[in-house]
Amino acid sequence: MEFTRDLNHLYVTAGNGVWRIDGLGSVYTSDPDFNDKVSFSGTGVNATTPTYTTATKISNTSYEGIAVNPNDDDDLLLLAGFNGSNRRTSNASTAGTNGVTSVALGSVSGVACYDGIIDVTDSDRLVLGTSSGVLVSENGGTTWTNASAGFDGTPVYEVRQSWRTFAEGNGRPGEIYIGTFGRGIWSSSSYLSSPSLNIAQFKTKLLAFPNPTTDNTTLQFQLAKAGNVTVQVYSITGRMVKNTTIKGLEAGDNSIQLDCEDLPLGTYIVKFVSGKQVDNTKFIKM
Repeated sequence: MEFTRDLNHLYVTAGNGVWRIDGLGSVYTSDPDFNDKVSFSGTGVNATTPTYTTATKISNTSYEGIAVNPNDDDDLLLLAGFNGSNRRTSNASTAGTNGVTSVALGSVSGVACYDGIIDVTDSDRLVLGTSSGVLVSENGGTTWTNASAGFDGTPVYEVRQSWRTFAEGNGRPGEIYIGTFGRGIWSSSSYLSSPSLNIAQFKTKLLAFPNPTTDNTTLQFQLAKAGNVTVQVYSITGRMVKNTTIKGLEAGDNSIQLDCEDLPLGTYIVKFVSGKQVDNTKFIKM
């Protein structure tokens, strides 16, 4: 199973096909009717029909694994295990029943492909977990290079990338993690992003209080110069739940009130941007 970045789509490979579940981004797990709104359960006369989500079988072909481009909901890798060919789609988020359009990837020399990623900064860079290690392509899957030093010949069943940015509170953006069978978990910082050198060194001193909060919270910060401030609030799953711009603030100490009454209970990440000033903090709604 793979979620898209905005959580609106979930791609599932199981049994004899690939399904796309739509509508998940509009429902919170804190909703007491969450299961009734999103769940597909039972079969035949006992099958339930959710009220918020729909399921579309976009491919009748069975695949061992899938990977979604964090920047493009239409772009999926379909990984065939030992059976068939590995493919890449171009219309996954809109495809109707058995309507997905895809092209075959280059030969992987007889190994089974179980999992993979499409790199967050370069969609031509693909990383696959196989029955004999890891393969990397720098040209969209046309050719492949073995990247399994230290665990060559070991099956790799999980490949993940830390795709969030520094501004979203991620200290290791771009790092790739490999889960092997019996040889542990490995990481690669070869594609690790660096913080922008253009970000000003001025300390924003962003602070949220009260924290935890039951309704509203205040953001306190310093501006290097007068200007506008954009505040984005993300759920812990990465879904943006608020996006506010405050215009005409003066340089120096400032504070704004953030209305949290409509937010479900949980942990939230605040992204702060004002010109070249970028900062983030967290708060808890209780």
